[in-house]
Amino acid sequence: EIAELDKKLKEEAPALRAAAEAKEKEESARFIAAHTLPKLAVALPADAAGVAISPGEIKFTVAHGKAKATVQVFQKQFQADGWKEDLSTLDPLAGAISVSKGNQRIAIDYTDTGVTPTEITVSAIGAELERK
Repeated sequence: EIAELDKKLKEEAPALRAAAEAKEKEESARFIAAHTLPKLAVALPADAAGVAISPGEIKFTVAHGKAKATVQVFQKQFQADGWKEDLSTLDPLAGAISVSKGNQRIAIDYTDTGVTPTEITVSAIGAELERK
């Protein structure tokens, strides 16, 4: 009886192994799909310089005196795309906006002191940023 069970197990092993591997691949694909962040393309101004892009952040510089206007363009674009504005502080020397849409959050801040390089940072939570 043991020999018979052993024989049956050896016959069924390849099919059981293939079924287990298929199930593992399916679960892996489902996990990746559930944990892959959506991509958000951000249109940078034509005069953006020193652009550094990582999945959660884009940093760049613009000419002195242009940071506030650049961030206001972003602000209008996000509002037009249905993003809710959570915070907006726009002063000539520094400022920030924060917008949200579902589980995604975008924060944009800038410094434009005229002493240090004018820098704008776009950060994301719940999305991966890329240049449009």
